[in-house]
Amino acid sequence: MDATHFEYRFSMSPDARFQPALRALVLHTAGYAGCPAAGAAALADTVVGLVLDLGTGPATELACCRAGGPIEFVVAGHGPDGFAPPAPAGGVEMACRRDGAQWICTLSLSV
Repeated sequence: MDATHFEYRFSMSPDARFQPALRALVLHTAGYAGCPAAGAAALADTVVGLVLDLGTGPATELACCRAGGPIEFVVAGHGPDGFAPPAPAGGVEMACRRDGAQWICTLSLSV
């Protein structure tokens, strides 16, 4: 594991009280990978927003990886009826798809 190759997975409650910890984790990960501060902040805002938006189930599943290219976060959860993925900003790219009752969104940011 180094700044260009890593992966981790976790799940967390969509409770808004955990938003600062999740934001700090995403910012730390993006900084470790060498992302510029503005891109890291945009990635953190998007990941945190998705966790809150998809938070109708008991937990939201997250994964983060980098395999020499962009940093990627995958956020999976049960969105409410009418869920529409937000538009990413700050160089963050996002693709979302529905898999049964779950939404899976992949966010990437070039480093």
